[in-house]
This record gives sequence, structure tokens and C-alpha cells, in this order.
Amino acid sequence: MSFAQQGASSVGDLPGYDEDAYFADESTYQQQVSEVAPASHANGYESSQAYETAQAYEEDSAHYEAQPSYESQPAYVAPIANDLQPVAFLDGHRLKNRRSSMGYQAACDGGCGGSCGQAGCGMGYSGGCDAGCGGSCGGDCGRRGALHRLGLGSMFGCESDTWAQTEVLLWFTQDRDMPALITTAAPGEAPFGDGATTVFGNDINGELSGGTRSDFGKYFTKNVGLGGRFWILAENQDSYYGEGDGSNQSIGRPYFNTNTGGMDALLVAADNFNGANFTGSIAAESSLDLLGAEGYARINLGGSRTSKVELIGGYTHFRIDDTLRMSSASLNRDTGNLTNFNDLFEMENRFNGGQVGFEMKVSRGRWTARSLTKVHLGNMNQTATIAGSSQFGPIGSNPAVLPGGALALDNQGTYERDVFAFIPEANFKLAYQFRPNVALSVGYSFLYFDNVALAGDVVDPIFDGTTNATGGPFGGRAFEFDDSSLWVQGIDLGVVINL
Repeated sequence: MSFAQQGASSVGDLPGYDEDAYFADESTYQQQVSEVAPASHANGYESSQAYETAQAYEEDSAHYEAQPSYESQPAYVAPIANDLQPVAFLDGHRLKNRRSSMGYQAACDGGCGGSCGQAGCGMGYSGGCDAGCGGSCGGDCGRRGALHRLGLGSMFGCESDTWAQTEVLLWFTQDRDMPALITTAAPGEAPFGDGATTVFGNDINGELSGGTRSDFGKYFTKNVGLGGRFWILAENQDSYYGEGDGSNQSIGRPYFNTNTGGMDALLVAADNFNGANFTGSIAAESSLDLLGAEGYARINLGGSRTSKVELIGGYTHFRIDDTLRMSSASLNRDTGNLTNFNDLFEMENRFNGGQVGFEMKVSRGRWTARSLTKVHLGNMNQTATIAGSSQFGPIGSNPAVLPGGALALDNQGTYERDVFAFIPEANFKLAYQFRPNVALSVGYSFLYFDNVALAGDVVDPIFDGTTNATGGPFGGRAFEFDDSSLWVQGIDLGVVINL
């Protein structure tokens, strides 16, 4: 009553806030509401006129936000064109936590697998869209709308629930066991035994190899998706080449001489070693190639908006090829006779089987951590090809090519077997969403092949030394498969782009 007697309003003595001004503003607000509300019809809303009116009201709302709440005002819903979500006005105030251009905000559970696309992702949705779209489902309404008009909306982005990732692989392979195949020594000394240095053989170093891996797929329901993955690793190689006349070093191909019962060597380069003089050259190469191809299904087992656990199952094909090639040519300067040896060991492993495992994912803001663990079970087909050739004759002649080299002896031929294989795999990734449609990831991968055929297991430098310059028969032991294992591991650098 005191305020009324003094002509002051309840919000203070500010100009324009007396009692008459207060109710005049309220009357203006009611008039704006009555002008907008009739725009609704039974069959929808008049989009353009109603929305422009709502925008006009939004511009005036700043004036009303400074005034006290009107408990008597009913909740108001502004009409929005077509199927866009309404914007709520409660107690005469527009909600302040709107983010999208159309005023819709929500949380999208489980990625854009169903719920996000149904919410009208391409119409300006902005919210917590987990995975699939990297936290922001819309981002660019015009761009997604253009894809839709071009007929590409079903291929990219949230509406199609697709995933795609490409990674650069920086992997190391396990060192591979192999006998000493090329040795060197000081001039005039024996290129075998304790005084020799192995320059090729023993352990073939599993050095760093580059590769690539792609993973892509699509959710056909909210909880079920189909995908494929392909990876290939560049050739992991170790090689050696040497030549000379023995004046700077002795070069030899060591072997166990069954005639003497001790170590010996085929001389490639020597200078007055036990009265022998040789000039020659030698080359060797060991290479390992790996690739994998998978087709799989993923089933969502449960989770929340920021976490998910999926069951993975499907088909796997692996290929592992290990090859050893060697060739040498040596001229006996004392006799004028030339000797050539060529050897090939090629081991092929073809795995076909099933896979089962789990993928877990946790997201916090722009960061996402993933863990994929699975095992591949199936048949490993192993094929070994061993071939060799040799030539003996005076220099300048054209000697006949004989079967059998210095390593490929009586075990030459093609051999095959099938064995059961168990291959566990683990992947761990951490990704950062630095743009609405681009994420970078770094991770670690590990695969273990429990039964593979490798060249080093069947190379057996043992024969009768009295036959090494006669064209055979060389002898040696019969071929036999050996059970070996192999692992690969390394760093993965990936990029995800959602169009």
C-alpha cells in the first residue's frame, strides 16, 4: 500500500515501471500470444507466418525477461513448420538452453544408431550424439540437406548409421629363427666357426613395417550392424649382398659337413685360404607378407549414452607368406671352374575361420576410448614350396642346369597340410573429436598366430661336402613341417571422417 500511495512499482522506482506501465506491457504480451496461437490448424502449422511471428516475439522477449515471473500465464508452445520439434515457452519465458537453429536439443543414446536419425538429424539436430557422428550429429544442416537431395543421404552421416575409419599401421613382427646362411671373416681366414661373423641368418630381425587398415559398416537396426575390415602390412624384409675376391674379406656359405662331422663352408670369396682363391658374389633375401580380411556383425549388448558393449562375430581370412631366396656364383681362380647355386623356400599360410569377441567404448566429452578383444578360430592351410638349381663348369662354357641348390637338396617339392589355428587379437584406441566431422585416433594392436609354417624352420644346411662341386646327389634330410608361432604388434594412427 505504501508503494501504491507513493506511485512506485514493486520492482523499484525506475521510470516506466509504475503500475499502469506494468499492466500495459502485460496486455501487449497477451495480444502477441493471441495473434500467434490461431496460426495452428488441425492438419499442422502455417510454417512461414507462424515462425516469423515466433521470431518477432523472441526479439521482444528480452524486455519481459527483466520482469518478474507471471504465475498466471499459461505455458505457451510456439508453432514450428512441418515436423520440426516445438520450442517451449514456460511462464512467458523462452527456454535458454537451446543450441540448434531450430531450437531442438536432446541426448542421443548409443550413437546415431536409430534414435538420432529419427530425431531429424539432417534438420539441424545438435546434441550429445555418441560415436557414429562424433558428438555432434548435425553440425551443418545445409551440407546434409544437399547430400539428401543428391540421393547420398543414406550413405553418409547420422541418418545412415554408418561408420568408417582408415588407419596407418606401424607394426613390428617377431624375429624369425634361421640358421646362419652367410658368414664373413678376415682375409685368409675361414668364413665359418668361431672366428666368422654371421651377416645373414640366425635371427631375421622383425623390423618396423608400414601398412594400412580400413574398417567400415552400417547399423541396420538400432542394435545390429554389419561391417568389414581389411588390413595389409608392407613386406617385412631382410637382405644381404656381398662380392669380392677375398682381399678385403672372406665370404662363405656355412654348412655342416657329414663327411667330416664338422662345420664347413662353400667359398664365395677367398684369398689364399688353405691355398684356395675364389672370386664371387652372393645375394639373399627374406621377406614376410601379411594381410587380413574380415566380415562381421556387431550386436549391442547394452550401455548408456556415454558407454556401450557390443558382441562381435563373423568370418576371418588371414594370409601369411614367408619367403627365402638365395643365389651365389663363385669362380675358382686356380682351376677356372665356375659354380652357381640358387635356392628358393616359399611358405604360404591361409587361414579361414570364425571370430568372436567384444568391443567396449567409453566417451567423455570429445574423448572416446575403445577396447576390442577377440579370438579367431579355424583352419590354417600350409603350403611349402622348395626348389633349387646348380651349375658346374669351366668359365665361358654353358654348363647344364641341375636340380638342387646349396640348401634345397633332396627335400625339393611342394608339400601341404591343414592344422587347427588359434589367433587372439587385441586393439586399444583413444580418439579425439577436434572437428564436428573429423576425429583422430591413436592405438595399439597385437595378433598372435599359434601355428604357422616359416621358411627358417625347413632350411637345413647339412650335406656331404664331397658332393658340393659335383652336381650331387647332395643328400640332406627329408622335408618335415614344423609347428611355429608368430606375433605382430605396433601402433595404429587413424582418422575418422563423417560426411
